Amino acid sequence: MCPPGLKQDITILKAEVIEAGTKSSVPIGEIGKNSFGEVPVFENKGDMRRAIVAIGKQDCYIEGLTPLDERMEIIGASSDHMILDVTSVGDVKAGDTIGFKVTYSAMLSLMTSNYVYKKFID
Repeated sequence: MCPPGLKQDITILKAEVIEAGTKSSVPIGEIGKNSFGEVPVFENKGDMRRAIVAIGKQDCYIEGLTPLDERMEIIGASSDHMILDVTSVGDVKAGDTIGFKVTYSAMLSLMTSNYVYKKFID
């Protein structure tokens, strides 16, 4: 719990949707290592509505992000993109912006990334 007078929601990440569509939750073909040397594991949830946003592991500590819209779920990320399950949300399309709550670890990586535009609001 946050002490009185302090807030934990002062930083919000906004990322642009660069692709959206219905796809299988499991890739077709052989699954190899990703750019971080890991072999990803995919849960078969059938076809789902997915959105790809223009933020990735090179920009941010992805595990420290939570979509503001609780109906969305982060299902994975590469070095420069993140994939979300937006099946329950409805019509998400390229050009839309998705907001995320940010933990301290995610904020630290975002603020030190040269690839992330920062806008300060009083």
